[in-house]
Amino acid sequence: MLGEDHRLQAKQVGLTLAELGADAPEVVFYSFIKLPEGKMSTRQGNVVFMDDLLEEAKAQAATVVRDLRPEYDEAQIDAIAEAVATSAVRFNIIKVSPEKGFTFTWEEALSFEGGSAPFAMYAHTRACSIARKLGEAEPALETPVLDGPMPDGLVDLLRVLAVHPDVLRKAVKQHKPHLFALHMLDLATAYNGFYRDCPVIVDGRAHALHAAVSERARAVLHAGLTGLGLVPLERM
Repeated sequence: MLGEDHRLQAKQVGLTLAELGADAPEVVFYSFIKLPEGKMSTRQGNVVFMDDLLEEAKAQAATVVRDLRPEYDEAQIDAIAEAVATSAVRFNIIKVSPEKGFTFTWEEALSFEGGSAPFAMYAHTRACSIARKLGEAEPALETPVLDGPMPDGLVDLLRVLAVHPDVLRKAVKQHKPHLFALHMLDLATAYNGFYRDCPVIVDGRAHALHAAVSERARAVLHAGLTGLGLVPLERM
């Protein structure tokens, strides 16, 4: 991966390797990340250091976790904050198309709303919570079947799961990780709709179809988040 200002050098290296009978590397060029004050410049000191960004992200994540989970001890808060911080910073860059530059802001990088790493991570955490409850519920009496009209949440989730392999294949083949990152946001949104519309446990017993779909979504969320370099937490 190189900055877009290295296109000429990459082409020269490729031609040289071709003359030597070697394979030229496949290069992904990334556009520049700017600050609200303008273009980053190391010579002018107009930069954001990754260490500072991660520390700030971790501190903000810890504050949110303390507010939402006052029962967690400091060790749990620290582990969750570390995972959320690194994932949020990474995802903030991955979700943007390589050829498109963007202006970096603290607010967007550390956002815990939709369109962020924590949003996608929490969908996986919710699926893990349901899996734990399924382990305590009575098993389903029937095999999973489609019977009658399906809730919107179920339809939407099945559609996103159905195109998952195709989106992943396209992102890898075209060297465009942002396609897969945006798809994972779609998957998280669809799972939240499924959670709203489709009870997985009914009267203490697992619903065969809904439980099977939830478990499949949990596995796909875990694999997808891991593939993007995010941390698929079981508790947040």
